[in-house]
Amino acid sequence: MKLFISAVIFSVWAINCSLCQDTMYIHKSDGTISKFSVNNIDSIVFYATYSNGNGSTNTNPTVTDVDGNVYHTVTIGYQTWMVENLKTTKYNDGTPLTYINSLAAWQNITTGAYCWYNFQQTTFKNTNFGPLYNIQTVENGNLCPAGWRIPNNSDWKSLIEYLGGDKLAAVQMMETGTTHWYQPNSSATNTSGFTALPSGSLGEGNFSDIGVTAEWWSSDNNGVLSKNSYGYYFVWLYSQMYSASNGANIIEDPDQDVLNYCYPNAYAGNSVRCIQVGN
Repeated sequence: MKLFISAVIFSVWAINCSLCQDTMYIHKSDGTISKFSVNNIDSIVFYATYSNGNGSTNTNPTVTDVDGNVYHTVTIGYQTWMVENLKTTKYNDGTPLTYINSLAAWQNITTGAYCWYNFQQTTFKNTNFGPLYNIQTVENGNLCPAGWRIPNNSDWKSLIEYLGGDKLAAVQMMETGTTHWYQPNSSATNTSGFTALPSGSLGEGNFSDIGVTAEWWSSDNNGVLSKNSYGYYFVWLYSQMYSASNGANIIEDPDQDVLNYCYPNAYAGNSVRCIQVGN
């Protein structure tokens, strides 16, 4: 039976020894040395340890996209999800997406494209929100890194049900604090480790709800293709607490702290969160 080694925060040193080329030595940071026959090793996986933002740590493996962006991952039930929104500007075969910086260009593009919120690349490119993608990137099927895919409605439903239903799931998925969500965001726990961010969206002519909503594409569609209902669903997470339009008051709406399925219009731009193939 082959051995599977999970290497957590240690260094692997190459040994130059003509008598032991079939042996791997692992030197750990505490000074101990482990020896393994390479004939019994099936694979080696390196795990990165990081904080979930809820007081716990996660040692799931990371994944890197074609642009070199590194994503942490989290296992929730039997599913493994990326912890961050997708940031790639290319399909996983290296084909570039079209970068759009005006509303007119966005509404006329018929191929895979992305933009930054409010078309402000300087402001949002280096944030954790990630870009907003058009529907054509979803249709292509190669947006997520190899071994990963855009989740379908069944994936989202399974996640929501595992976390106890739409309202309970929402608070367990939302990043805590007010770094990204509007204050006070007091209901969020992020106990799932999903770390949902309110990256807003692009609708039929305007950007909206950054700091308030998280919207991700689903790969499912209802077969209806029109200007007002392009067919592909997206999942909508709305914060229970959000600022009034004048920014002076905080409105509490406990019925809004939920996950919903919606139909976008043909010009929609939403975030993408990838799920591992096989889940």
